[in-house]
Amino acid sequence: ADVIHPGAGGDIIDLTESTSSIDTIHFLGDTNGIDTITGFIVGTDLLNVETMAGGNVAAEASVAANANAGDVATNTFIVFADASNMTTAAGGATDAITTFTGDMTNVAAVLAASFTEAVSENYVVLANDLAGDKAYIYNVTNDATTAAIAASDVTHVATISTTSAIT
Repeated sequence: ADVIHPGAGGDIIDLTESTSSIDTIHFLGDTNGIDTITGFIVGTDLLNVETMAGGNVAAEASVAANANAGDVATNTFIVFADASNMTTAAGGATDAITTFTGDMTNVAAVLAASFTEAVSENYVVLANDLAGDKAYIYNVTNDATTAAIAASDVTHVATISTTSAIT
């Protein structure tokens, strides 16, 4: 079993092994960079995001496909089963993350529609992209003046290649 602590900046992490064991990746807070992870085995390997979301992830929440996150407590790790099939918290309309990297405008808009957020709340989000065989991790640090999540509040932390949804 390996315990991996990616450093500041972007890292390339290959978890491929000839004999599978439990690998744990411990992400840093806001200085993590964008990590690229391959060889992740769902149900075996682990993600530790405790030092993200303002430094104190205290809860986890799972959001099924065709559902919304609703009112999630600050410092929560939220896993979206299918980022292409999310609904808005207000009216239940279908929404989807379509641009996972680069400009965080689409990610922020979809998360803001799925959450009932407040100023100064922090989250870690894992969004499964089932069509792309990837999962994306975002650190969301909502500012102290506007409740809605903005692109500037979202930091892309990792891209994980995977053949099934991370739950």
